[in-house]
Amino acid sequence: MAPKRQHSVATGEGLVAPPEKRQRGGDGNPEPDNPPSPGQRRLRQTVLVFLFLTNDNMTSASANGHNDERSMQETNQEGTSVEAEGFAATDGKGEKTKIQLRFLNEIKVPVYHEDDIKSENNTAIRIGIFKGDKMIRSGKLSKLKLEILALGGDFPYDSKRWTAKKFYKHRAHGRDGNGNVLVGEGITAQMINGECNLGNIRFREGSCRAPKKMFIVGARVCDGEAISVRVQEAVTKPVVVKDRRNKPYEKSYPPKLEDKVYRLENVANEGTYFKRLTEANIFTVKDFLLALNKDSANLANVLQITEKPKDWEKMVKHADCCLKGKHELKSYQFTEPNVVLFFNCVHRLAGAAFSGLYTPSEKFDPAQQTTFRCQFIQIQMLVHPTCVKSDREKLLRSTYNLSRYRALLKA
Repeated sequence: MAPKRQHSVATGEGLVAPPEKRQRGGDGNPEPDNPPSPGQRRLRQTVLVFLFLTNDNMTSASANGHNDERSMQETNQEGTSVEAEGFAATDGKGEKTKIQLRFLNEIKVPVYHEDDIKSENNTAIRIGIFKGDKMIRSGKLSKLKLEILALGGDFPYDSKRWTAKKFYKHRAHGRDGNGNVLVGEGITAQMINGECNLGNIRFREGSCRAPKKMFIVGARVCDGEAISVRVQEAVTKPVVVKDRRNKPYEKSYPPKLEDKVYRLENVANEGTYFKRLTEANIFTVKDFLLALNKDSANLANVLQITEKPKDWEKMVKHADCCLKGKHELKSYQFTEPNVVLFFNCVHRLAGAAFSGLYTPSEKFDPAQQTTFRCQFIQIQMLVHPTCVKSDREKLLRSTYNLSRYRALLKA
């Protein structure tokens, strides 16, 4: 059997043989250890110093790593732009965000399919981007590209909190299940300085099969826009989209003076009332009101409506709606001195000026009502368009704006 190798330990002074194994004495007690040599003590010191230095470096590296990570986080927080400040970047449970798209005007109703969508004042629909209540006018967020799409009427538009996933889930599709409900050049829009006007957009079908029989117009940031935050989508109020083929027969709210008379409540196109009115040369809403103010009993006889007072009341009330906001009046010099009567555009007595002080007709006192009652029918006959032109021109001497006339009287 080969003898065991003897290992030597390298020291600064050469090779030192390892200590021999201790031999047990006959009494079983170990012999006392031999004291370590100077070389062994130096080796132990070297190993301890090495281990200490290695552990210290590792601790420093770990601390520096944490410090670097914390420094990066602080730098990121300090460098946070308007895009991310106070913004919930996750798409979890509908976190409320500070960066939002908003429609700046409302859609004009009624809405018909294949007709361009306009705002209430007949201008283009506008969208802006906001942080809180302040519009973002500069930076990357102020020049995003947007997609305009239709949502079903059951989308919770008034909740103000939803996720992108929930928004997209309510996207409306055509009757065949494919394609967009909204079409036109305005279905994509480029924001400039934080806002944009939509081009021509229209619904390609009615909302009769949509959830709640309504559509909602929505706007979202286009996919592919390089932003680090989620911008909440914009939505309008739900609107009913009507079939354009029914447009010529729809009622007007409010009606216009020049509208055909079948636009009034209870007057159907080519219906019984419509035929009776046209036979009496009453073709428009203005003709209807002129006849009403001239002789309401005669108009009721033309319609043969005495047995249906509810139809008559609805018809007259609807026609009167078109006079709201119309302040232009016609003046007539009454027989008494210092009294000027004022009529509206359909020759209804609006009021009178007594010695320069205007009084609305509904505020006439009993004496004034008695004074005008005798000559009121005669005045209506004279100012009605069927009177002689020369006489009418003499009576309708000028046209006033009521607010301007009041200002002149106060001056």
